[in-house]
Amino acid sequence: MFDENMPPKLARAIIELSKGDNHQILLIRDEFGAGTSDVSWMTQAHVKYGPDVVAITCDHYIRKRPHEILAFKQNDLRAFILPKLFNQYKYWDKSAFLVRWWPKIVETAEASATGELFLVPGRQTPQKLKAY
Repeated sequence: MFDENMPPKLARAIIELSKGDNHQILLIRDEFGAGTSDVSWMTQAHVKYGPDVVAITCDHYIRKRPHEILAFKQNDLRAFILPKLFNQYKYWDKSAFLVRWWPKIVETAEASATGELFLVPGRQTPQKLKAY
C-alpha cells in the first residue's frame, strides 16, 4: 500500500509495471479515503487484508510516534520508509529511484516478518535492506 505522500501517478505506474507479479498494490487514499489517519488505515488494512500488508511511506515520523508504532505492531504490518530526500526529488527522479529499488523492496517484503520496518537508503544502487 502506498501512502498519501506518494504521487498517485507514480504509484499507479508501479502497479502497471508489477502486473503479473502476484502482488496486489493499492493506494491508501483509494482504499480508505484521503486524509485517513495512520492508525485508522493501519487497523482497516489489517482487518481487510490480514497480516500481509506492506506499506510504502515517506513518513519518517511513523517510527517516532508511540501510538503509530503500537498500531503498526498490533496490526502485523511491514513498512518501507523511503529516504527523507525522496519528497524533495523531482517527479522523474522519484520515479527512477522507486523503479530502481522496487525489486529489492519486493524481495525484502517477501522474506520479512510482520512488524518489521525498513529504512530505504538514499543510494541509487539497491542493496540488501535490514530491519530497523
